[in-house]
Amino acid sequence: EILTGELARGLADLTSPALAQTMQSIYHNPPAIDDAALEKFSVVSICQQYRQLQRT
Repeated sequence: EILTGELARGLADLTSPALAQTMQSIYHNPPAIDDAALEKFSVVSICQQYRQLQRT
């Protein structure tokens, strides 16, 4: 769920050359990360999800 959408560019094959190429690509052209994308990983959001586990 973390590397989805535009962030999926950060996924690499499990080889050293593929990882190096992906890292260079992300370094030279970093993806835009907006506040809405980060919100689901905020402390408040994570705590709310944790509390929901008790209700199911």
